[in-house]
Order: sequence, then structure tokens, then C-alpha cells
Amino acid sequence: MNFAVPQQQLVQSLTVISRIVSSRAILPVLTGVLLEAGDGQLRLVGSDNETWLELSIPATVAAAGSLVVPARYLTELVRRIPPEQVSVDADLSQRSISLSWSRGRLTVQGFDPAEFPLTPQVVPSAGFEIPRDQLRRMVRQTLFAASTDTTRIVFTGLLIAVEEGQLSLVATDGFRLAVTRGALPGKLDGELQSVLPGRVLGELAGLIEGDGPPVSVGIGKSLAAFETSSLRVVTRLVEGQFPPYRQVIPREFRTTLTIERQALEAACDLALAALRESGQAMRLDLAPDSLRIQANAPERGQLEGELPAALEGEPLRIAFNPRYLLEGIRVVSAASVVCRFTGPNGPACLEGEDGFLYVVLPVRLE
Repeated sequence: MNFAVPQQQLVQSLTVISRIVSSRAILPVLTGVLLEAGDGQLRLVGSDNETWLELSIPATVAAAGSLVVPARYLTELVRRIPPEQVSVDADLSQRSISLSWSRGRLTVQGFDPAEFPLTPQVVPSAGFEIPRDQLRRMVRQTLFAASTDTTRIVFTGLLIAVEEGQLSLVATDGFRLAVTRGALPGKLDGELQSVLPGRVLGELAGLIEGDGPPVSVGIGKSLAAFETSSLRVVTRLVEGQFPPYRQVIPREFRTTLTIERQALEAACDLALAALRESGQAMRLDLAPDSLRIQANAPERGQLEGELPAALEGEPLRIAFNPRYLLEGIRVVSAASVVCRFTGPNGPACLEGEDGFLYVVLPVRLE
């Protein structure tokens, strides 16, 4: 195997692959990245045996072949090579590669590519294509509400479903719920209601930045695949029953507040900073023409502020974890945000454009 690629492209691709590869894999070969050269391209594959990530970049290929090389080790080395064309030559009998550039050369020992787990084939029971910007938006508006507690694995995932002719993505950690909906591009082949790993969708959203062709999605009984011309992600579905989230969405409200989004975001961000590490809640007083915000951190400081707002219904005093409220506001891009309240101790809803709904529980006032 012999090929040449620009250092910048190689290190960018290796950096992405390294985020998937486990540094504590039971099998040593799973700490590696598969390099496969051929047909004018270098294909890089990384896996943790739950997710497989494949990237393809243009390369000048003199001899085709493949080898597995320690991913993080190679990434750190290539990052320190000068930004110029790098020639890579593999000695498959010794399972090593040599990288050379204008003023240097290094050799890295690798693994037998035959030991590397093949990317599984996904037999989709449901498939569709989705524009990149729509997929990025839907992930951004839900992923923040997923849990990071791996003891409750289903809460770390995002439910993807087709409901009433629309594509839905849902996340919850048991204390809050984020739902976003969008038009279903084209016709759906099959039925869809599966739980996808939130971490993988977050990585995918970062990989499809910018304009480009739509992402092809195929979801089977236990695997899901996302593909573009230069990228393929295959991941196992999250096992377990996603909670019946519709039951926690309120149907009736006593108070509705409409407020300028940027002003509310700035006020919540300030309250979060004022209350940091205090464990205290941010208190909101809703009046006919204003929203008053208070944050009191004993022995540290106190914050008070007031914002203009439009109120419908009953005045209300309620308290929230400021981080929970702030994270929901940040994913709304509209100029104003609508907040609906069921009462001082009941769930509140924050609504944005593009079918976004965020349900968050308040903190009980003493």
C-alpha cells in the first residue's frame, strides 16, 4: 500500500475517527483505524464495536492495500507533521506504515486488518433522505435534553419516529423533554419508531456541517445507517422502551408569556453564573407587562432584573434550574419565545419555530 495525501486532510480525518475509537478496547485492534487505499481515495474506518464510522478523502494512490494503525497515537504524530504532502508506505508483512515528508520520516506499527471488525450491513425496514440543515437542527434541538447517565441507557438515546406524516425527534432525561418535528422529505419506505444513540447523532451533526447533498438514512431492527458521498455511520440502536413522552406534555395552561428571546437568554445566563455551585433555583415573577428575575446565592450574592414581556392569563411566581431553562432557550432561533405555564408546581412549555417544544419541570418554592 502506497499513497499520498495533504497533512491537513489526514489529521482532520484521523481526529474525527479517534472520537469513535475506544482507548480501552478489549481487543487491541479496536484501538486502531483501518486505512484502506484504492481507486484514488483513502478510506478510514474506526469502530468501538457499537458504532462504525467511515470517511473517504481524495488521495494519490500508487499501490492499493489496507492496514490497521493505532488511531490516537497516529493522530498525535500526524498533527505534529508540517502542513505539506505526506507520503505513506505500508509494509504489510511487518504490519507497519512509514510516513515521509520533505524533512522527516516516521514508522508506526499496526495490526492485521483481517482482525478488524467489518462494518455490518444494515437491512433497512425504514429509509428516507433528509437535508443536512434539517437533520442538524433537529439534533441540536433535542440532544441537550438527553441523559448522560449510562445506567439508564434508553434516556441517553433520541427517539426517531414518523407521526402524523411528520418526522419527529424526541429526547428526555426524566426531568425535561425536548421534541422537534419537521417535514418528512419524500416518501418513507416502511414504518419508523426507533431509539438512536444520542452521542452518535451529535457526532454526525458535526460531520455534516455546511451545504451538500442530503443524508441517506436507513434503519433496521437493530442497526441504523447514515450515508453521504464521503461519509458512512453505522450504529446499533439503543435497546429498551422509550418512555410514553406524550403523557407529560400539558394540554391546558393558566399563563402564557411572550418575551424577546435574546433578552431572556442573556438574563438566564447571568442568573446561572450568579447561582453557580450554590444549588439554588432562579425565581421568576410573571406580571402583566414584565418578567422579574431573581437569583439569590446565600453568602455569595444576589441578582435582580426585569424584562418587558406580554402576559396572558394569571400572574405567576415560579422557579427553575437556570441551566435547564437556558438550554431550551438557546436552541430557539426565532426573535421571540412563547412560554406556557400550568401553575407554580406544574410543568412549563417553551415553544419555538419549526415544531420545537420543550417541557421542563419547575423547582418547588418553599
